[in-house]
Amino acid sequence: MNQRLCCLIVLFLSVVPLLAAGDRKGALVGGWKPIEDPKEKHVMEIGQFAVTEYNKRSKSALKFESVEKGETQVVSGTNYRLILVVKDGPSTKKFEAIVWEKPWEHFKSLTSFKPMFRGWTPIDPTEKHVMEIGQFAVTEYNKRSKSALKFESMEKAWTQVVSGTNYRLILVVKDGPSTKKFVDVVWEKPWEHFNSLSSFKPMPGGWTPIDPTEKHVMEIGQFAVTEYNKRSKSALKFESVEKAWTQVVSRTNYRLILVVKDGPSTKKFEAVVWEKPWEHFKSLTSFKPMFGGWTPIDPTEKHVMEIGQLAVTEYNKRSKSALKFESVEKAWTQVSSGTNYRLILVVKDGPSTKKLLAVVWEKPWEHFRSLTSFKPMLGGWTPIDPTEKHVMEIGQFAVTEYNKRSKSALKFESVEKAWTQVVSGTNYLLILVVKDGPSTKKFEAVVWEKPWEHFKSLTSFKPMFGRLTPIDPTEKHVMEIGQFTVTEYNKWSKSALKFDSVEKAWIQVVSGTNYRLILVVKDGPSTKKFEAVVWEKRWEQFKSLTSFKPMLGGWTPIDPTEKHVMEIGQFALTEYNKRSKSTLKFKSVEKAWTQVVFGTNYRLILVVKDGPSTKKFVAVVWEKPWEHFKSLTSFKPVLGGWTPIDTTEKHVMEIGQFALTEYNKRSKSALKFKSVEKAWTQVVSGTNYRLILVVKDEPSTKKFEAIVWEKRWEHFKSLTSFKPMFGGWTPIDPTEKHVMEIARLAVTEYNKRSKSALKFESVEKAETQEKPWEHFKSLTSFKPMPGGRTPIDPTEKHVMEIGQFAVTEYNKWSKSALKFESVEKAWIQVVSGTNYRLILVVKDRPSTKKFEAVVWEKPWEHFKSLTSFKPMFGRLTPIDPTEKHVMEIGQFAVTEYNKRSKSALKFESVEKAWTQVSSGTNYRLILVVKDGPSTKKLLAVVWEKPWEHFRSLTSFKPMLGGWTPIDPTEKHVMEIGQFAVTEYNKRSKSTLKFKSVEKAWTQVVFGTNYRLILVVKDGPSTKKFVAVVWEKPWEHFKSLTSFKPMLGGWTPIDPTEKHVMEIGQFALTEYNKRSKSALKFKSVEKAWTQVVSGTNYRLILVVKDGPSTKKFEAIVWEKRWEHFKSLTSFKPMFGGWTPIDPTEKHVMEIARLAVTEYNKRSKSALKFKSVEKAETQVVSGTNYRLILVVKDRPSTKKFVAVV
Repeated sequence: MNQRLCCLIVLFLSVVPLLAAGDRKGALVGGWKPIEDPKEKHVMEIGQFAVTEYNKRSKSALKFESVEKGETQVVSGTNYRLILVVKDGPSTKKFEAIVWEKPWEHFKSLTSFKPMFRGWTPIDPTEKHVMEIGQFAVTEYNKRSKSALKFESMEKAWTQVVSGTNYRLILVVKDGPSTKKFVDVVWEKPWEHFNSLSSFKPMPGGWTPIDPTEKHVMEIGQFAVTEYNKRSKSALKFESVEKAWTQVVSRTNYRLILVVKDGPSTKKFEAVVWEKPWEHFKSLTSFKPMFGGWTPIDPTEKHVMEIGQLAVTEYNKRSKSALKFESVEKAWTQVSSGTNYRLILVVKDGPSTKKLLAVVWEKPWEHFRSLTSFKPMLGGWTPIDPTEKHVMEIGQFAVTEYNKRSKSALKFESVEKAWTQVVSGTNYLLILVVKDGPSTKKFEAVVWEKPWEHFKSLTSFKPMFGRLTPIDPTEKHVMEIGQFTVTEYNKWSKSALKFDSVEKAWIQVVSGTNYRLILVVKDGPSTKKFEAVVWEKRWEQFKSLTSFKPMLGGWTPIDPTEKHVMEIGQFALTEYNKRSKSTLKFKSVEKAWTQVVFGTNYRLILVVKDGPSTKKFVAVVWEKPWEHFKSLTSFKPVLGGWTPIDTTEKHVMEIGQFALTEYNKRSKSALKFKSVEKAWTQVVSGTNYRLILVVKDEPSTKKFEAIVWEKRWEHFKSLTSFKPMFGGWTPIDPTEKHVMEIARLAVTEYNKRSKSALKFESVEKAETQEKPWEHFKSLTSFKPMPGGRTPIDPTEKHVMEIGQFAVTEYNKWSKSALKFESVEKAWIQVVSGTNYRLILVVKDRPSTKKFEAVVWEKPWEHFKSLTSFKPMFGRLTPIDPTEKHVMEIGQFAVTEYNKRSKSALKFESVEKAWTQVSSGTNYRLILVVKDGPSTKKLLAVVWEKPWEHFRSLTSFKPMLGGWTPIDPTEKHVMEIGQFAVTEYNKRSKSTLKFKSVEKAWTQVVFGTNYRLILVVKDGPSTKKFVAVVWEKPWEHFKSLTSFKPMLGGWTPIDPTEKHVMEIGQFALTEYNKRSKSALKFKSVEKAWTQVVSGTNYRLILVVKDGPSTKKFEAIVWEKRWEHFKSLTSFKPMFGGWTPIDPTEKHVMEIARLAVTEYNKRSKSALKFKSVEKAETQVVSGTNYRLILVVKDRPSTKKFVAVV
């Protein structure tokens, strides 16, 4: 009886929900089901409720308009997920809202409300509120920048949903006479009556053409000419502005092509004027003539001959020559403030005929002419014997003449090299060696001699520049120059530098002497270096400081223990801790340098504590003490390197002597110091000197490399390395008895020095360079084999102990409870002790994790230190989904999600699970849950830090799907495609014709989404569109939700189609208007279309240009529904030759021209007969390539001519 009753109860409990489900018109309990009618009254009420609730919470003023789409989900009640269309001020926006309703309790709750957008949405730029936003942006910008921009219109506008709305606007504004464009961003929160201009900047891109006849532009042009006349004392008269551009900067630049009168001639100048109208400010920043080079003119023209005669006469006066003008061979003019004439003159110089190049500047309205250049047409210098008597006399003359002119006291010594050049007389070019006080210098001299007139003239005398000569920086006069430099600089800059020494010095011979000095100076507590250049003319008691600048790019060491340096170090560490949320503790400054900039850069090697370990960092701090300003510009771990130094420097020699003496003591040698061949320093806590020493060892000379560590402030030196510089090592047998003895000695010696307990095993390789004849052995180097770590057995007992130590130590630091399991991999590295790098497997409650640990051990001191312990990041590790703690994490994820979304999901199990080590642990779980009667899978991510009793659900989302391909030729799909085209034509007033469906997909929603690639006819062209149609067949409902062209490439079309021919004719007509050409349309050779907002046509046109046929590529943009066409590109098809009729009249004229021109140039007498072949090529104009038949006296010849 009881069994029967139980069965009936179970049957009843199973059937009732099924009946209930059936009563809900087939609802899929637990999943989302599309709402059939989003305009249904109750759905609209839910949408209205969602907007009202959101406005309350966020103090917004959104207005509900409609529900675009919606879905329901059966839970303990019903979830409504709706796409809402709302008004936010002038703009329309979409939001996704989720409302949970329990109608039997009269309960509704808004669980989610978020915008549908991630980017910018275009809006109508002419809408009233958008125009108000634009006006606000201009007004606000004017206030901030004291500008006077005037708002004109809005070109484009977008909005972006944030906490409020961002408006991005392209504004057209007036700035004085010019029109400019700016991009601005305004943030608006209408419910707070809040607007903020967050960005306002010009549209970049260069110069914008403007109307050159506009009144303000003419005023700018008049200003430019007036300003130029003032500056240059010219008398130019402004006529007009030919072209004009503006450029938006923090003001306006005007670039103008000006037409001006300069006396009788008209000239063009390019002017740039900078204007800030709000300050009534104008400045002429550039004014220069529009030069185009020299223009050839007729050399036989009367005025040109007069200019040539003047040039010769003027030259004769200046040089006391007797040249006679004969003719002008060639002539050119150049427009300047007046006219430059450049003439090739033929003159008589006694019995010989010469050519000279003259330049004459003429301003005819002032009756002004000036000979600005007169020089022979040179053909090169001829070397001669510099020791020849007459050449020596010329050299002596040059030095004597120079001394007279410059009041110098140079003494002639010799002529090093000599050349002559024939002019009206002879030019001598000499390299002279002279004495200038104690120093020897070289000068280049040019002397012009006319021996028949007993005439000599020194035309050039200049030092042989090009290199600086090093001099002794400790020489008394050099030190005086250095002192003068610092004193002079202090006067200029009101500084208080103190001269210390001259580190290096060079001289350069000029008219006097340039001294370039590297100065060491004191600037308060720090030592700095400067480069100075001083010009001295000793015979005039003249000195001038021409350059004084810090030695940038190099650092000067300073005392790291100095109080201010320690303060800078403390500041650097404090600042770094703030920025990085670190807890480093300052210990000391190991090294310090300064660098002179605008203020001082301090570069410090800092020693800091980071937990149990000590680390070093390089910090750079910029300080301007007069402003009480410090800034940390760099903070990074330490690096090294050696710097070459002067091997002859006194202190370096002392270091070398010390190294040898110390080595002799240790090794009982008798080496004798000779010199230091090379030297380097390295900044450490003090200085390392690495020296290549040359020493005497009995009769032979040898080289050694020594390293000495010096701390000068402690009067401390230590020889840390001393080894011979050998020419090569000789391999020997590593198992040989003596080699084994040497190795044992090495290990024993190392153990003594380092208090180590190494045990010798074997020699792997051996090479020799030894002195056995002295019965001498010394351990000069004992160091680990660098370059990497050595793998070891991770299961070895001591390695396991090291691993256990690392985990125990980490737990102490971090208050963790990790449990050591095993060592997966292990390596050792020999240092002063041993570094162990271990990959550890540990238990962190339910999960297994891996960490990389580094432990430093010195067993002879019973010392271990954990120097690094970090998780092995980078991948998720699978774990047991049934493990108790993982199940607790899964239960937590579902409970947390239910709280947030007011859902009633029930946790069933974890299907899969992974962990990832972070600062704590990320758990990624595939959860199986019950949602009412249905079972679902969700992906959850939970972040846990167990030591803080912290868990957070960071992601919770369903396991989603996609589109399914279907047969595009299926009848119903074709009907959907036809519907899409028909619907689009209605909406856009287009006349597309449906051809076929190329591809198709479906997606199951509340009904079916169809995504189709459609092939359609648009007039003569074929185009492709992507359409999306939503269909609910049980309601006989279809809706076109998207229809857009397949952009990105050109589609070939029939070039003979009527409309294409019309487009070609239009392109040619339009081009003729613009260029004042007379091309005639013949045909369209090829054609393509491209779908844009309208259609681009790209056509290869065949046209007639006079007698020749040419090809052009044209692009026309057409929007047929607006009866709009625009020619966007028209250019010739370059690159090949087209045959033409060789007997055509114009071709024959071109050929006659070619033969006539050739005869002139070559003084030939060819006679034109005929053209055998002819071709043309389109360039900027036309190239004609002709095969010509000509008579050359009795014979007939053929030539190829290109005109």
